[in-house]
Amino acid sequence: MPNFLKRFFQDDNGEYVVAQWPNLPVYMIMASSLLSRLNIGSAAHRLFELTTFGSIFLWAYLEITQGNSPFRRVLGAGVMVWLLATTTANP
Repeated sequence: MPNFLKRFFQDDNGEYVVAQWPNLPVYMIMASSLLSRLNIGSAAHRLFELTTFGSIFLWAYLEITQGNSPFRRVLGAGVMVWLLATTTANP
């Protein structure tokens, strides 16, 4: 494997960091996403949708600023771009 690719997937200790255990924002994404799919009324549905958006945004921000490897930082940036590009304003 070329040296660039090794470094892209390694943290400062030389460990390969591609996946890790979920952190709080990931748990919030899973819970609020599931709850938003319940038939519980429009206000609660909107609250869970906003919580899902905020949790994904927070996760991406944390990956960009504190990711353990360049891969994790690029992944966070890609998710942030995707999230902002696919979000539409609701009047």
